[in-house]
Amino acid sequence: MNQSLFWIGPKAYRMATAKVMGKKRVFPTRAPELDQTPTSEPEVIMMPGEPGPAGKDGEDGKSVTEDQVAEAAASFIGSNMNMFCGPPGKDGKNGTNGIDGENGSDGKDGLNGINGSNGKDGSNGKDGKDGKDGREIQFQKGTTHLQWRYAGDTAWINLIALADITGPAGKDGKDGINGTNGTNGTNGKDGKDGVNGTGMTLLGQVTVGQNATVAISLGLREVNASLAGSIVGERYACFVRSYKLNNGASVQGRPSGYAIVDCVCNTAGQITITLNAPLLAIGSSYALVCDIMKVA
Repeated sequence: MNQSLFWIGPKAYRMATAKVMGKKRVFPTRAPELDQTPTSEPEVIMMPGEPGPAGKDGEDGKSVTEDQVAEAAASFIGSNMNMFCGPPGKDGKNGTNGIDGENGSDGKDGLNGINGSNGKDGSNGKDGKDGKDGREIQFQKGTTHLQWRYAGDTAWINLIALADITGPAGKDGKDGINGTNGTNGTNGKDGKDGVNGTGMTLLGQVTVGQNATVAISLGLREVNASLAGSIVGERYACFVRSYKLNNGASVQGRPSGYAIVDCVCNTAGQITITLNAPLLAIGSSYALVCDIMKVA
């Protein structure tokens, strides 16, 4: 920083030169220790000093940022503000209200942007490995539940109670109208001889039945009965020989309202008979004596 002295009247000043924001700036600063008592009218006296011997090279300055330089300059100017600023001015008069400006015209709508191009389709993923084949599942209607099992297993697993999927008994239908007496018809022609039937062998007799401790809705039922010699996978047929209803007397033939639907061996030594039976009220029962025939 370079300095020179000058006086304005009795007051002494120094001129300081410094770089601020990369540019040289000259600032007057007071030097009150050099003030003189005036002997006449104030005048400016410039007293440059004699050149002194050359000084040693100074150390390299540390790099500073522009923010640090600006902060130092602001501090310097702020501490010597009385040298650069005159006395505060008087407050200006309030200005009159300006005239309202005209409304601007509506701008035009901008143009729509161009649609971007479609991206490329991604490559197909690789096919996954084939899963293992599932096991075959079998279903049957048990005495109280709809049941299932894997083919080849012996035990049946309850799936859902029949009572949960059986609705109430329907109302009895109206009696039909009596038919009119028909005239005697002529004898029909003899039919053609039938095809020889498949051979069947009597395997044994079983008795199937139910005692209703609760009301049992009409419909299909499965009843199991033990029968020695029955083999899983063989074909069987069932014929009702006699029956008892509500523990009454034995009657030959098949009772009205009962029909055999199926006869199968699912477990060796046991026959499962599926039959269609009417509603069983509480306390009622039936017992059917059936011939089980092995179909050749």
